[in-house]
Amino acid sequence: MRCDHCGARPATRVLTQIVAGEKQLIYRCDECTEASSQEEKPPKLERPCDRCGKREGRIKLKRLHERYQSLSYLCEICAGVRR
Repeated sequence: MRCDHCGARPATRVLTQIVAGEKQLIYRCDECTEASSQEEKPPKLERPCDRCGKREGRIKLKRLHERYQSLSYLCEICAGVRR
């Protein structure tokens, strides 16, 4: 089996991808797998969590102090929301 990406080298890895509810197998060689993993970056968050920065900050936390107020956006995990 040849690599689906370059077509030149033999495939050494099989990746599974779900597209529109259907399972697809992708055959890749080591070089193409390494190159694609370096290119992939996590999606940019619109408003990252102010504590962890890893997830979307969807919960607005307003703290009132004597002279000012602070505003933070937290993800569900950092805010401790149970579902």
